Amino acid sequence: MGNLADDSDTDVEIYRRALNPDTIHVVTRSDAPENLLDLLDSLGLERKTETTAGPVYVWHETPEGLTEKAQKQLVTRAALPLLIADYKVNIDPDVYDVTAWAQAMAQHRAQQAKAKGDQAPAATPPAPPGSPSRSRWPSSTTPSPAHLRAGAASNRPGAPRSRRPPIARRRSLPPAARA
Repeated sequence: MGNLADDSDTDVEIYRRALNPDTIHVVTRSDAPENLLDLLDSLGLERKTETTAGPVYVWHETPEGLTEKAQKQLVTRAALPLLIADYKVNIDPDVYDVTAWAQAMAQHRAQQAKAKGDQAPAATPPAPPGSPSRSRWPSSTTPSPAHLRAGAASNRPGAPRSRRPPIARRRSLPPAARA
């Protein structure tokens, strides 16, 4: 007997069961690694097991006593670490909380930025005297304000030249001259 995760070819399925509408059901594939089950435990979900004559069924649920909104927030926030850990996750739209997802993403991005800031390399030392300028303009052709005006940017050295001829303006002939 398979489960929804096995049938859907996902690692984790998150949905509300009709038999138990007071909690949200989180099922993993039958051969789920222990680290996936431990991750779900660490995210605040309660592990449940049922031993049968055949296989042992393992799933997770939201803790009892949470409001419906709190349950949705819990499972929505739990989806992000699962996805980051490269698990295939399917969450039912009826239990997905957009605000909780946005908050989880913002928190994750802030942690990433902090970690990146902590590992930032030291500032690059100033260039020694006599080293070439890092400007894209050679020192002999430093742009003047006239070059920076609109339409003059194509005059810089190495810029591709337009192959189109300038647009000739037609003058309107007076009605007497048209005849």
